[in-house]
Amino acid sequence: MAFRNDDNVFVCNFVKIKMFMAKFITRVELHDADDYETLHKEMEDQGFSKAIKGSKDLYQLPRGEYFLSDVLITDNDDVMTMAKKAAKKVCENYGIIVTKIDGLVKLHNLKPIESSDK
Repeated sequence: MAFRNDDNVFVCNFVKIKMFMAKFITRVELHDADDYETLHKEMEDQGFSKAIKGSKDLYQLPRGEYFLSDVLITDNDDVMTMAKKAAKKVCENYGIIVTKIDGLVKLHNLKPIESSDK
């Protein structure tokens, strides 16, 4: 019997395996459109978030920036494919950068997300 608890620890026959979440920051620039609201919805449908966790609060990422954290996705190519799928639904001419986060992320002067927005 195997299950995953809230701490991403898989327990199988009394053996614990810690699963680490891969984390990515993805930037999408729409070249021929300014419909970032539709892009946000499409990216959210792919599992991306407009929020990032800081040391104390959740913060709003800048326009066109997205955060993804997942135990099953570990490769930049997979994240790129997901972002392309979302961007193609908004316009044909876009640019994307995907960065895998392997350490701490420094945040400065981002807008905190109010508790009612979470």
